Amino acid sequence: ATHHMERAVALSEQASERERLFILASYYYGYLNDQEKAIETYKLLLSLYPDHFWGNGNLANHLESLGRLEESYPYRLRSADWRPNAWWGQYDALQFAIALDDAEGREKYLATTRALAGGEPYVESGLAMLPAYEQWVGGDYSAAARLLDGLVEEVGQEELLADGWLFAHVRSLYLALGQLQRFHELEGWRQQPGWFQALVDLDSGNPETLERFLETERYDYLVAALHALAGRPEKAREIIDHPRTPQNLFRPTQMRHYNNFALGSVALAEEDWREAVERLSDYSMVLAITAKHLHLYAMGLKAQALVALGDTDQAIEVLEIASLQRPLTPYEPGATYLWQRNQVLLHRIYLQAGLDAAAERVAGELQEMLQVADADHPFLRALQPEGD
Repeated sequence: ATHHMERAVALSEQASERERLFILASYYYGYLNDQEKAIETYKLLLSLYPDHFWGNGNLANHLESLGRLEESYPYRLRSADWRPNAWWGQYDALQFAIALDDAEGREKYLATTRALAGGEPYVESGLAMLPAYEQWVGGDYSAAARLLDGLVEEVGQEELLADGWLFAHVRSLYLALGQLQRFHELEGWRQQPGWFQALVDLDSGNPETLERFLETERYDYLVAALHALAGRPEKAREIIDHPRTPQNLFRPTQMRHYNNFALGSVALAEEDWREAVERLSDYSMVLAITAKHLHLYAMGLKAQALVALGDTDQAIEVLEIASLQRPLTPYEPGATYLWQRNQVLLHRIYLQAGLDAAAERVAGELQEMLQVADADHPFLRALQPEGD
């Protein structure tokens, strides 16, 4: 693909200005990994051609991946208004309106999302969770927990199990609230543990759940990453080299990012720090919009590799950018837990760098977020001073 992209760039002087700028912006990000240059070029494109749908959407995606939500918001709204019958655009705009406390935008895009939600289980489950999500985003974690418990009681076990997306959203918010016992109770309603139960139990010192998960789960990039996390990089490579997941489940560009995430996990386990950084740098925009949980997970792994290379400043920068994603994390199952995981890592790196005030600030914010969490939550334990 690189050869053809370079040829397109060489020929772009013969294209219209509208086409040339889009080609260059795609090249800067997709092939030179220069996201700031891509953003600059998309802004120039839109200043000349404000009706460029794909330029507008790509610019919004770039800004979102860097945590620049307020800057991204107008472009998100423009995309939603250009595609008034696309539920995903309306739902994205609704999430941004809630994140940025735009009451007028919230009402507008809540109405349009509801009107388009019929037959879309993902968005219908998100709307059912919306009252609890709004309380969580607004920082009222006790109210979010009460609303979540009420929803579970109202819906009931049988219907929750039948509605896979709602079940995933409910479990995810219990994770975000730190109520791991309640999360495990719901997980016990089905036979096979999910990916996040395996990860949570590994963090909590219960690796046997990870083993049960790895025996049967089929999504290869997740399986490979967890094998690497468990200290078995050779098994992870075997899975990546002989995938069981049908490749047509995902678009090829997405699959490239997913596999680089898995290969970055392997490189980290093998202590090939530079390879890990290179692999885990190939994710920011695509994973931020297609798999936010993997986006956040990749940022945490990249920060670990950077610390191992002695580049603490860049590791901190990566995690500080990740921290800006907070208000958008509850809508994708599991993303908030990985956001919190990154905050624990950032706290540790701050302490190692002698930035005690910054470490104390992160600890305070995370403890506030986990005020209704189980007392023995692994993140709360990790924030305790040594010796306590």
